[in-house]
Amino acid sequence: MVNRAETKLSIARKNAGRGKTYEAYTIYLPSTLVTDSAFPFKPRERLLVKIQGDRLLVEKRKSRRSPS
Repeated sequence: MVNRAETKLSIARKNAGRGKTYEAYTIYLPSTLVTDSAFPFKPRERLLVKIQGDRLLVEKRKSRRSPS
C-alpha cells in the first residue's frame, strides 16, 4: 500500500490568445499513489481543495443536485 509520495508544484506559462499569457499550476501525483487500491478519487471526478494552516486538503466535491 502506497499512502504517501513526494511531489512538487509545477508552473507552466500558457498562451491565452491575443498576446496574453497566464500561469497554470499543477501538482503531479505519481502513478504508484494514484493506482493504489486505497486511492479515494477517480479520473475526472470533481474535487474541492482547501488550505488549512500549512496543509492542502483535497476532498470529493459534494453534489450540487437537490434530492428528487
